Amino acid sequence: MNLKITKKEISSLHEILKTTVNDINNIYKYEGYIVGFICSENITPMSVLMEDLFGSSDKHEWNSLDDVNLFMDIYKKINNKSANKLKSHIYRPIFAKSKEELSDYAFGFLKAFSSSLIETNKDMGLEYMIVCVIYKLDQDLIDTDSEYVKFVNTILEKPLINLSLAIRNIDNIRKMDFLGANTVEKSNIIDFNSNNGTIH
Repeated sequence: MNLKITKKEISSLHEILKTTVNDINNIYKYEGYIVGFICSENITPMSVLMEDLFGSSDKHEWNSLDDVNLFMDIYKKINNKSANKLKSHIYRPIFAKSKEELSDYAFGFLKAFSSSLIETNKDMGLEYMIVCVIYKLDQDLIDTDSEYVKFVNTILEKPLINLSLAIRNIDNIRKMDFLGANTVEKSNIIDFNSNNGTIH
């Protein structure tokens, strides 16, 4: 499958995302949202993802079947391209680059991400905190915790690099701790022709 995402597809996706019900309303949030599901422990069925984005099927009306197919094609490209990038030596988001875009990406990621490892793995807890800082600062901690302020300043010096490393490390921890070392090289690229072949 060709994973290149065209300008026309991006423009169409922007219009489709205006109709979401869960605040994933731009491409940067949407990319983070997809990556959040990729890095989560459990596979989220497409029907659940669609309902989370657009509400129940009896309440959301698509303009045409072509729009549905276009949305699915773009989703597959972003999902599979992101999963491939997470397997590579250096991960970077596809679209998000500026501080505002990275904040939106982090919002989307946090909206989708779910992992019990957060409670038990101090390394992932740190990585998760980095994503939270990129999304939004905790003003109470800013006012009361000098160590938090130092941490924030360090992260925000290079937000793209630090967010990228945190996301890649979260995915690696998931693979090692949840899947086991024997599957660490596998990713959760969705095989839409065979759900049985899906690795998560």
